[in-house]
Amino acid sequence: MTNSKKTEAIAPTSYPLIITGSNDKNIIFKKSPEKIIAFDSAAVEIIYEIGAGDKIIGTHSFVNFPDSTNDIEKVGDSFNLNIESVINLEPDLFYIFFEQYINQLENNNIKVLYQKSLNGNFESIPTRILMWGEILNKNQEAFNSANLFKTRLNNIKIFFNNYSNGPTVFYDTGSLWTPGHDTLIGQTLDLLKLQNIAKDISGYRQYSKELIIHKDPQIIITSSPEYFANSSEFKNLTAVKNKRIITINQELLSVAGPRFIEGIEELGVAIYSPIFNKILLSKIDK
Repeated sequence: MTNSKKTEAIAPTSYPLIITGSNDKNIIFKKSPEKIIAFDSAAVEIIYEIGAGDKIIGTHSFVNFPDSTNDIEKVGDSFNLNIESVINLEPDLFYIFFEQYINQLENNNIKVLYQKSLNGNFESIPTRILMWGEILNKNQEAFNSANLFKTRLNNIKIFFNNYSNGPTVFYDTGSLWTPGHDTLIGQTLDLLKLQNIAKDISGYRQYSKELIIHKDPQIIITSSPEYFANSSEFKNLTAVKNKRIITINQELLSVAGPRFIEGIEELGVAIYSPIFNKILLSKIDK
């Protein structure tokens, strides 16, 4: 059986191309950049997703996906940059998600595109994918990726459109640190109608054991299930007594890239399976 669906044809990039950064600075591309330092995990994943990973010559040490990024030179960690290493690589584009090093880089004649990270706005991921498609003249690949992301996200929204509030949850990112309402994970919990017991906080905060016990979540999401299951302090928690301690691949929900939708789906299945599984049929189009 053949697939009768037609892929929409997307025009190639018309250079010169102007992209406006988060600092309102217009960056002009006369052609597709060939040597990119992508100092942002999401950008790296997007560039690989649309088939231009070979153009990345540098990134930061926290990048670990895909596996081939292990061979890319690291020019710093997530927030500390080795300017000398950058200069030696002679990139024709440096992409960064914070402002600290912009002036220093530009003073060394390096083209810098600054875009804020999508910390609490995963719905803008398709737009970011399309931006990279334009820059790298990978518009068709970017359109396909962005469209699939939006389709899968819309399926989830439809599923929960008339859904009442789900269970209360505590999301442990490690050592009882937990996300508030204005984070990618917080937004994901809202989408899945999960009631985040830390919804009142901004950013990330370390919760006390006493507060977790007081709020008594129905579900705990963690990469260390044994910590909660074997703790005498948590033995009376509803989540512990009902064995609702869930482990997922938290890395998927830590980077605002193409894989983020997989993280949403994985969490949805872990909480609501089997009724949630039917919305994942959209994956067959990938």
